[in-house]
Amino acid sequence: MENIALVLMFFFTSWMVWMGFNISFKKQEETNIHLGFIREQQDETNENLSAISKQIDTLIKVQTDLLDLLRMEDVATEIERNTDPH
Repeated sequence: MENIALVLMFFFTSWMVWMGFNISFKKQEETNIHLGFIREQQDETNENLSAISKQIDTLIKVQTDLLDLLRMEDVATEIERNTDPH
């Protein structure tokens, strides 16, 4: 009778351990799926930030060019004013 009880306890314990590992593996699988989704979103966000950064760089260059043009216009106006005989 003791042997039967020991065998039943062994099988019950083995089954509980197996179920625990099975649940753990399923949770790990779900976590990996979520992490994959998060990585995809991070990649997309990085691409968007890169595009925004390029747009900002372009805007800064345009602004610098406009400021240079305004300075040249100011210089031209000043030259005309100084060389105007009237």
